[in-house]
Amino acid sequence: MILEYSGSVTVESSGSPISAETGLNLKPGDMVTTGEDGAALILLSDGTRLDLFSNSRLIVPHGEAGREAEDNLLSRLWLSIKGKFSDVEYTSAHSGSVGALRTSREEEQIFNDDLSNVQKEELLEIINSISNEDLPSITASQLTALVYEEFGQYEDAEKIYLFLIEKNPGDLILYDMLIDLYLKIEFYGHASQLIELKQLP
Repeated sequence: MILEYSGSVTVESSGSPISAETGLNLKPGDMVTTGEDGAALILLSDGTRLDLFSNSRLIVPHGEAGREAEDNLLSRLWLSIKGKFSDVEYTSAHSGSVGALRTSREEEQIFNDDLSNVQKEELLEIINSISNEDLPSITASQLTALVYEEFGQYEDAEKIYLFLIEKNPGDLILYDMLIDLYLKIEFYGHASQLIELKQLP
């Protein structure tokens, strides 16, 4: 079901595109597409919610048993991207200053958790599934970073966030995602510095 939507959102069911409506029921195989100014919140039958960004496309899953764990994880990651940061005010962030963050607070050095071979295989499988989805590159990168976080690969996640911030200095959700990572691993020095950087005009 479409819980909420804004802007240009269409649903293609049995080959016929229609405009989105709040409360519209979706069937497996339906395709939801958002335009440049579009966004949608989708509720799946298992209770998970998916946030669909602009210029995105979602094919409603059939609920295959073999993909259940992966789908649930990706659903949680979708929520993490937008759900936690839905009240962010989009103002211009100060560009060109992220490099200073890389070399500051050296006493706070990030280490990845050790993974078993099974965990490594699961991690790679999920990341590959993200790359195979038809997603905007920034969304795919955000999801990948969140997968690394989920598996305790914090250094890898940080590298992706820093890269995305450098490329998209005005996207404050990216700052909040990295701040959230730093707070999670109790890197309060990094978090406070990034909060200050985010607030620069």
